[in-house]
Amino acid sequence: MTRRAGTVVLSSALFSSEEVFLDAKGVVEARGYEVSCLDGLSPAERQRECLRIVSEDRVLYVFATLQVQAALNRASKEMGAGSFPGALCNDRVLAYSAQMAVLGDILLNGHAGILPIGCLRLHLPSLRERFGQKMFVRPDTGRKLFPGQVVGTSDTDIDLFLETYRLGFDPLPLVIVDHVRPVVSEKRHFIDLARRVVVSASLYGHDGMEAGPDFDAWPALERVFDAGAHLGDELCVCDVCLLQDGSMAVVELNGFSTSGLYDCRFDKLLAAYEAYVDRWKE
Repeated sequence: MTRRAGTVVLSSALFSSEEVFLDAKGVVEARGYEVSCLDGLSPAERQRECLRIVSEDRVLYVFATLQVQAALNRASKEMGAGSFPGALCNDRVLAYSAQMAVLGDILLNGHAGILPIGCLRLHLPSLRERFGQKMFVRPDTGRKLFPGQVVGTSDTDIDLFLETYRLGFDPLPLVIVDHVRPVVSEKRHFIDLARRVVVSASLYGHDGMEAGPDFDAWPALERVFDAGAHLGDELCVCDVCLLQDGSMAVVELNGFSTSGLYDCRFDKLLAAYEAYVDRWKE
Protein backbone atom coordinates (compact mmCIF):
# COMPACT_ATOMS: atom_id res chain seq x y z
CA MET A 1 0.00 0.00 0.00
CA THR A 2 1.38 3.42 -1.01
CA ARG A 3 1.93 5.75 1.93
CA ARG A 4 1.05 9.37 1.29
CA ALA A 5 2.16 12.70 2.73
CA GLY A 6 -0.63 14.96 3.90
CA THR A 7 -3.11 15.77 6.63
CA VAL A 8 -6.66 14.47 7.03
CA VAL A 9 -8.99 16.54 9.23
CA LEU A 10 -11.74 14.42 10.81
CA SER A 11 -14.81 15.34 12.85
CA SER A 12 -16.40 12.53 14.86
CA ALA A 13 -19.81 14.21 14.37
CA LEU A 14 -19.89 12.99 10.75
CA PHE A 15 -19.63 9.34 11.78
CA SER A 16 -22.44 7.12 12.98
CA SER A 17 -20.62 6.00 16.14
CA GLU A 18 -17.34 6.39 18.03
CA GLU A 19 -16.34 2.92 16.86
CA VAL A 20 -16.85 3.84 13.21
CA PHE A 21 -14.91 7.08 13.75
CA LEU A 22 -11.98 5.21 15.28
CA ASP A 23 -12.01 2.74 12.38
CA ALA A 24 -11.83 5.67 9.95
CA LYS A 25 -8.97 7.17 11.90
CA GLY A 26 -7.15 3.84 11.61
CA VAL A 27 -7.67 3.84 7.83
CA VAL A 28 -6.17 7.34 7.61
CA GLU A 29 -3.15 6.45 9.74
CA ALA A 30 -2.54 3.25 7.76
CA ARG A 31 -2.35 5.37 4.62
CA GLY A 32 0.48 7.39 6.17
CA TYR A 33 -1.39 10.64 6.80
CA GLU A 34 -1.27 12.90 9.82
CA VAL A 35 -4.69 12.94 11.51
CA SER A 36 -6.09 16.12 13.00
CA CYS A 37 -9.27 15.93 15.11
CA LEU A 38 -10.59 19.32 16.21
CA ASP A 39 -13.51 17.99 18.26
CA GLY A 40 -13.72 19.32 21.79
CA LEU A 41 -11.37 22.25 21.22
CA SER A 42 -12.33 25.76 22.23
CA PRO A 43 -12.80 28.22 19.33
CA ALA A 44 -9.39 29.75 20.06
CA GLU A 45 -7.68 26.34 20.21
CA ARG A 46 -9.41 25.24 17.03
CA GLN A 47 -8.25 28.35 15.18
CA ARG A 48 -4.64 27.86 16.33
CA GLU A 49 -4.70 24.27 15.12
CA CYS A 50 -6.21 25.35 11.79
CA LEU A 51 -3.45 27.95 11.36
CA ARG A 52 -0.86 25.24 12.01
CA ILE A 53 -2.45 22.90 9.48
CA VAL A 54 -2.77 25.55 6.78
CA SER A 55 0.78 26.83 7.31
CA GLU A 56 2.22 23.45 6.33
CA ASP A 57 2.73 22.84 2.63
CA ARG A 58 0.91 19.51 2.61
CA VAL A 59 -2.07 18.03 0.81
CA LEU A 60 -5.14 18.59 2.98
CA TYR A 61 -8.20 16.35 3.01
CA VAL A 62 -11.26 17.29 5.06
CA PHE A 63 -14.06 15.14 6.49
CA ALA A 64 -15.36 17.62 9.05
CA THR A 65 -18.28 19.80 10.09
CA LEU A 66 -19.17 23.10 8.45
CA GLN A 67 -17.84 24.86 11.55
CA VAL A 68 -14.43 23.25 11.12
CA GLN A 69 -14.45 24.06 7.41
CA ALA A 70 -15.19 27.72 8.24
CA ALA A 71 -12.29 27.76 10.71
CA LEU A 72 -9.96 26.34 8.05
CA ASN A 73 -11.15 28.98 5.58
CA ARG A 74 -10.47 31.76 8.11
CA ALA A 75 -7.00 30.35 8.73
CA SER A 76 -6.30 30.26 4.99
CA LYS A 77 -7.27 33.92 4.62
CA GLU A 78 -5.18 34.91 7.64
CA MET A 79 -2.15 33.07 6.28
CA GLY A 80 -2.71 34.38 2.77
CA ALA A 81 -2.45 30.85 1.42
CA GLY A 82 -4.75 27.97 0.59
CA SER A 83 -4.43 24.25 1.19
CA PHE A 84 -5.00 21.83 -1.67
CA PRO A 85 -7.55 20.49 -2.14
CA GLY A 86 -9.04 21.46 1.22
CA ALA A 87 -12.73 20.99 1.89
CA LEU A 88 -14.89 19.97 -1.08
CA CYS A 89 -17.90 22.14 -0.27
CA ASN A 90 -18.85 24.74 -2.87
CA ASP A 91 -21.03 27.32 -1.09
CA ARG A 92 -22.31 28.90 -4.28
CA VAL A 93 -23.59 25.65 -5.77
CA LEU A 94 -24.88 24.32 -2.45
CA ALA A 95 -27.34 27.20 -2.23
CA TYR A 96 -30.72 25.60 -2.86
CA SER A 97 -31.73 28.37 -5.28
CA ALA A 98 -28.70 27.45 -7.43
CA GLN A 99 -29.76 23.79 -7.35
CA MET A 100 -33.28 24.84 -8.39
CA ALA A 101 -31.82 26.67 -11.40
CA VAL A 102 -29.73 23.67 -12.48
CA LEU A 103 -31.85 20.65 -11.50
CA GLY A 104 -35.38 22.03 -11.80
CA ASP A 105 -38.26 19.62 -11.38
CA ILE A 106 -36.13 16.65 -10.25
CA LEU A 107 -35.64 18.50 -6.95
CA LEU A 108 -38.03 17.69 -4.12
CA ASN A 109 -38.75 21.41 -3.72
CA GLY A 110 -37.91 22.50 -7.26
CA HIS A 111 -41.09 24.57 -7.60
CA ALA A 112 -40.90 26.17 -4.16
CA GLY A 113 -41.10 29.85 -3.32
CA ILE A 114 -38.14 31.90 -2.06
CA LEU A 115 -38.34 34.86 0.28
CA PRO A 116 -36.27 36.59 2.98
CA ILE A 117 -36.85 35.11 6.39
CA GLY A 118 -37.94 38.52 7.63
CA CYS A 119 -40.96 38.30 5.30
CA LEU A 120 -42.40 35.11 6.82
CA ARG A 121 -44.64 37.04 9.22
CA LEU A 122 -45.52 39.69 6.64
CA HIS A 123 -46.65 37.15 4.05
CA LEU A 124 -48.11 34.63 6.48
CA PRO A 125 -51.73 35.12 5.31
CA SER A 126 -50.80 34.37 1.69
CA LEU A 127 -48.55 31.48 2.77
CA ARG A 128 -51.42 30.03 4.79
CA GLU A 129 -53.73 30.40 1.78
CA ARG A 130 -51.23 28.65 -0.51
CA PHE A 131 -49.98 25.85 1.76
CA GLY A 132 -52.75 25.32 4.30
CA GLN A 133 -52.02 24.65 7.97
CA LYS A 134 -48.45 23.41 7.40
CA MET A 135 -45.59 24.17 5.05
CA PHE A 136 -42.03 22.96 4.53
CA VAL A 137 -39.30 25.51 5.26
CA ARG A 138 -35.56 25.17 4.64
CA PRO A 139 -32.68 27.64 4.37
CA ASP A 140 -31.43 28.57 0.93
CA THR A 141 -27.81 28.61 2.06
CA GLY A 142 -25.83 25.39 2.39
CA ARG A 143 -24.61 26.71 5.75
CA LYS A 144 -27.59 25.09 7.50
CA LEU A 145 -28.94 27.99 9.56
CA PHE A 146 -31.59 25.52 10.67
CA PRO A 147 -32.67 22.04 9.55
CA GLY A 148 -35.34 21.85 6.87
CA GLN A 149 -38.64 21.09 8.59
CA VAL A 150 -42.42 21.21 8.59
CA VAL A 151 -43.69 24.44 10.20
CA GLY A 152 -47.26 25.38 11.07
CA THR A 153 -48.69 28.49 9.46
CA SER A 154 -50.30 30.03 12.54
CA ASP A 155 -48.81 33.18 14.09
CA THR A 156 -47.79 31.14 17.15
CA ASP A 157 -46.07 28.48 15.02
CA ILE A 158 -44.01 31.04 13.10
CA ASP A 159 -43.02 32.92 16.27
CA LEU A 160 -41.90 29.65 17.90
CA PHE A 161 -39.93 28.64 14.80
CA LEU A 162 -38.08 31.96 14.63
CA GLU A 163 -37.41 31.98 18.36
CA THR A 164 -36.17 28.38 18.47
CA TYR A 165 -33.44 29.03 15.89
CA ARG A 166 -32.85 32.68 16.86
CA LEU A 167 -33.72 33.76 13.34
CA GLY A 168 -35.28 37.10 14.14
CA PHE A 169 -32.01 39.01 14.38
CA ASP A 170 -31.20 39.04 10.66
CA PRO A 171 -34.19 39.41 8.33
CA LEU A 172 -32.21 38.97 5.08
CA PRO A 173 -31.27 35.26 4.72
CA LEU A 174 -33.40 33.57 2.08
CA VAL A 175 -35.62 30.60 2.89
CA ILE A 176 -37.37 28.06 0.68
CA VAL A 177 -41.09 27.48 1.35
CA ASP A 178 -43.10 24.67 -0.21
CA HIS A 179 -45.92 22.17 0.22
CA VAL A 180 -45.24 19.25 2.55
CA ARG A 181 -44.42 16.19 0.42
CA PRO A 182 -44.63 12.83 2.26
CA VAL A 183 -41.34 10.94 1.98
CA VAL A 184 -41.13 7.14 2.34
CA SER A 185 -37.35 6.67 2.32
CA GLU A 186 -34.12 8.66 1.83
CA LYS A 187 -30.72 7.61 0.56
CA ARG A 188 -27.37 9.40 0.66
CA HIS A 189 -24.96 9.04 -2.26
CA PHE A 190 -21.34 10.21 -2.30
CA ILE A 191 -20.81 10.69 -6.03
CA ASP A 192 -18.11 11.44 -8.58
CA LEU A 193 -19.79 13.75 -11.08
CA ALA A 194 -16.94 13.63 -13.61
CA ARG A 195 -17.04 9.83 -13.81
CA ARG A 196 -20.79 9.42 -13.25
CA VAL A 197 -20.31 6.89 -10.48
CA VAL A 198 -21.60 6.41 -6.94
CA VAL A 199 -18.63 6.09 -4.59
CA SER A 200 -20.72 4.82 -1.67
CA ALA A 201 -24.37 5.02 -0.60
CA SER A 202 -26.49 4.55 2.51
CA LEU A 203 -30.12 4.76 3.53
CA TYR A 204 -30.76 7.10 6.46
CA GLY A 205 -33.45 8.16 8.89
CA HIS A 206 -34.15 11.38 10.81
CA ASP A 207 -34.33 12.13 14.54
CA GLY A 208 -33.63 8.57 15.64
CA MET A 209 -36.16 7.07 13.21
CA GLU A 210 -35.18 3.93 11.32
CA ALA A 211 -34.30 4.23 7.64
CA GLY A 212 -37.03 3.42 5.12
CA PRO A 213 -37.00 0.66 2.51
CA ASP A 214 -34.19 0.45 -0.02
CA PHE A 215 -34.75 1.69 -3.58
CA ASP A 216 -32.81 2.21 -6.79
CA ALA A 217 -32.10 5.94 -7.09
CA TRP A 218 -30.33 5.75 -10.45
CA PRO A 219 -33.04 7.57 -12.53
CA ALA A 220 -32.70 10.62 -10.27
CA LEU A 221 -28.91 10.37 -10.07
CA GLU A 222 -28.68 10.22 -13.86
CA ARG A 223 -30.33 13.65 -14.04
CA VAL A 224 -27.75 14.98 -11.58
CA PHE A 225 -24.87 13.49 -13.59
CA ASP A 226 -26.27 15.08 -16.75
CA ALA A 227 -26.11 18.49 -15.03
CA GLY A 228 -22.68 17.81 -13.54
CA ALA A 229 -20.80 20.51 -15.48
CA HIS A 230 -22.87 23.19 -13.70
CA LEU A 231 -22.52 21.78 -10.19
CA GLY A 232 -18.99 22.81 -9.19
CA ASP A 233 -16.93 20.22 -7.30
CA GLU A 234 -16.37 16.90 -9.08
CA LEU A 235 -17.09 15.13 -5.80
CA CYS A 236 -20.27 15.90 -3.90
CA VAL A 237 -23.18 14.31 -2.03
CA CYS A 238 -26.63 13.75 -3.49
CA ASP A 239 -29.56 12.81 -1.25
CA VAL A 240 -32.47 11.16 -3.06
CA CYS A 241 -35.90 10.33 -1.64
CA LEU A 242 -38.68 7.91 -2.52
CA LEU A 243 -42.14 9.49 -2.37
CA GLN A 244 -45.46 7.88 -1.49
CA ASP A 245 -46.56 7.79 -5.13
CA GLY A 246 -43.47 5.75 -6.07
CA SER A 247 -41.66 8.63 -7.76
CA MET A 248 -38.22 9.86 -6.75
CA ALA A 249 -36.76 13.31 -6.16
CA VAL A 250 -33.40 14.81 -5.26
CA VAL A 251 -33.65 16.16 -1.73
CA GLU A 252 -30.52 18.31 -2.05
CA LEU A 253 -26.84 18.33 -2.88
CA ASN A 254 -24.28 18.61 -0.10
CA GLY A 255 -20.52 18.90 0.29
CA PHE A 256 -18.41 15.75 -0.05
CA SER A 257 -16.24 16.93 2.85
CA THR A 258 -18.91 18.08 5.27
CA SER A 259 -21.70 15.49 5.10
CA GLY A 260 -22.51 12.75 7.57
CA LEU A 261 -21.47 9.30 6.39
CA TYR A 262 -24.28 7.18 7.87
CA ASP A 263 -23.28 3.68 6.69
CA CYS A 264 -21.19 4.80 3.72
CA ARG A 265 -17.71 3.27 3.36
CA PHE A 266 -15.07 5.72 4.55
CA ASP A 267 -12.23 3.86 2.84
CA LYS A 268 -13.99 4.30 -0.51
CA LEU A 269 -14.57 8.01 0.14
CA LEU A 270 -10.91 8.58 1.00
CA ALA A 271 -9.83 6.65 -2.11
CA ALA A 272 -12.09 8.85 -4.29
CA TYR A 273 -10.63 11.96 -2.63
CA GLU A 274 -7.10 10.69 -3.34
CA ALA A 275 -7.98 9.96 -6.99
CA TYR A 276 -9.37 13.50 -7.29
CA VAL A 277 -6.06 14.91 -6.02
CA ASP A 278 -4.06 12.68 -8.35
CA ARG A 279 -6.07 13.91 -11.35
CA TRP A 280 -5.28 17.52 -10.46
CA LYS A 281 -1.57 16.73 -10.11
CA GLU A 282 -1.35 15.22 -13.62
